[in-house]
Amino acid sequence: MPEPTTIPTFDGSHFRRVLGHHPTGVCVVTAVGRDGRPVGVTVGSFTSVSLDPPLVAFLPSKGSRVLETIVEAGRFAVNLLGGDQVELCRRFASRDRDRFDATPWRPSPLGSPLLIDAPAWIDCTLHSVLEIGDHALVVGAVTDLDVERPTAPLMFFQGGYGSFSSLSLVAEGGNGGSGTERAAGLATHLRLADLARPRLEEVSARFGVNVAAAALVGREVIQLAWVGPDAGTHLGGVRLPFVAPFGTLFAAWETDEVREEWLRDHQDDDLVRRTLLEDLARAREQGCALLPDHNSLREIEARIARIATDGHLPASVRELDLQIADFARRHVSLHGEQPRGISAPVFDGTGRVALTLTAHRLPELNADRLDECREALLEAGRELTEIISGRGPRLTARPA
Repeated sequence: MPEPTTIPTFDGSHFRRVLGHHPTGVCVVTAVGRDGRPVGVTVGSFTSVSLDPPLVAFLPSKGSRVLETIVEAGRFAVNLLGGDQVELCRRFASRDRDRFDATPWRPSPLGSPLLIDAPAWIDCTLHSVLEIGDHALVVGAVTDLDVERPTAPLMFFQGGYGSFSSLSLVAEGGNGGSGTERAAGLATHLRLADLARPRLEEVSARFGVNVAAAALVGREVIQLAWVGPDAGTHLGGVRLPFVAPFGTLFAAWETDEVREEWLRDHQDDDLVRRTLLEDLARAREQGCALLPDHNSLREIEARIARIATDGHLPASVRELDLQIADFARRHVSLHGEQPRGISAPVFDGTGRVALTLTAHRLPELNADRLDECREALLEAGRELTEIISGRGPRLTARPA
């Protein structure tokens, strides 16, 4: 054993300032006392401890009234807070003893308070308490838990509150280069989307459909503009993985390396891979791409709308990836079905697709109106290509 050393003393403000560089999640721990009154406190030290058995822990001050109540009750609940609940967090961090008067709650299975609208909760019996310095380590044995409202969590960092944003889900501008170059690339896409917006509005008004402009940025397809009847769902800015069969037009005029990346989830399925490569050849020949209507595509659209509302949570994006991969397998048997989406390209000066213009949710259009909508999108794409001095291909066939 090493020899004990003298514990150094630090200025409290300096200690907090340095440790403040580590962000922490925020929750409210609650319990009910012997008198039947609920108590709760905001905690930034909550953590999982063990999976088998399931244990969690937090570290309240040793003089905490909530700690005393938890020890007496032998149970407590953890309410994980969302990024939109700063006011609730501050309420339970204050000295106000009537904080529950303004806070709706319901009892957990063990009877501890569960705060209404908290994204998730964990119900615990008291496992153990260990004094550590001026705090206590409270370990709870998890008896039940659930997610009520998937959303980004509340975080505490350097004395302030904020929400979570995964860097892996933040769009990069361009396919490489420095951060400055990537940002400049995204800015170029945004300017092009602004040029496209009047044409999107014309197509939307003429055919009563949703129309979007999207760009390939890194490994994501970003919807930079969204107009039409569903514009209120704020689908502009949604980022989707560049994975087959979505983003066909981008893959059709990209390098072999980029196309292989697009096909990465289907390396071991020859039928799916062959069908997708045929889609790329058809897109190059006809100058547009179609997405067939299917229930799984509608489910994907519903999840995209939820992501737009709740944020790009890692779990939601992983589920979307699985849905897209499943749709790609179904896509093999869907050729000839009524299309749900039509996409037309806008080309840049290198002959690559700088932007796609896509009309969504088309099954209500008859064949003639569908052809008219497709031609309107293609014409808009040709106009924008000319405006930016792009170089589009010569088409050898009209869309069938």
